[in-house]
Amino acid sequence: MSNEDHIIAAIEEDWNSSPNAELCLKIVELVRSDKTFVHITLPLISKLLERDDYENILAVLNYLSSPRIKFLKERFELIDDNETIEVDVAEVSSALETGYLVNPKTGEEIEHFSEDIFVYYQPR
Repeated sequence: MSNEDHIIAAIEEDWNSSPNAELCLKIVELVRSDKTFVHITLPLISKLLERDDYENILAVLNYLSSPRIKFLKERFELIDDNETIEVDVAEVSSALETGYLVNPKTGEEIEHFSEDIFVYYQPR
């Protein structure tokens, strides 16, 4: 069974006839059809699929990046003064524990970091 077959079988098993199963399959198809599709965000998927049910889209993106599926990789970025800086998952975890994020580029502590951190996904 190919990796794509495994993903489709898992989606069908986990989501059954849920509308999220169809959403999963659409996102998989979208990502597979365009190899330049490397910075996947919630607003982008919403726009491309013409859907505004962000909660379902986010649930599906999280599912597709789960250890079971491993189709997408969850990533984080800090947007600070119109500059985008990649932030490691460990840095985000640390920020959640300490209450501040250390800007990886400047070393500056950012207390209200939740307003400046954004999640995105990349194909694996």
